[in-house]
Amino acid sequence: MPDPRYATPEYRAAYKAARQAQARGQWLECHQPACLMDDRTIAPDQPVDIAHDDSGTVILGPAHRYCNRADGGRRRHLLAATTSSVRRRVL
Repeated sequence: MPDPRYATPEYRAAYKAARQAQARGQWLECHQPACLMDDRTIAPDQPVDIAHDDSGTVILGPAHRYCNRADGGRRRHLLAATTSSVRRRVL
């Protein structure tokens, strides 16, 4: 099941605007707070995602796909580490 954060009109409009800007040949700026690329510019031919804040409710803007997905993976890993219900037996 798709994540409901990506089904909001605001998210879809932000994604559409970013893709249309790239189709016009415009360069975008990565809005991910911790950009992992050499610079924040996103070329028209680079994959783009739409970044959210840590709560997942506020859209920040376009982001490098790599930066956005790495940040999501980092947050998911931290959440799993702090809320793990797996109990391990000590041998």
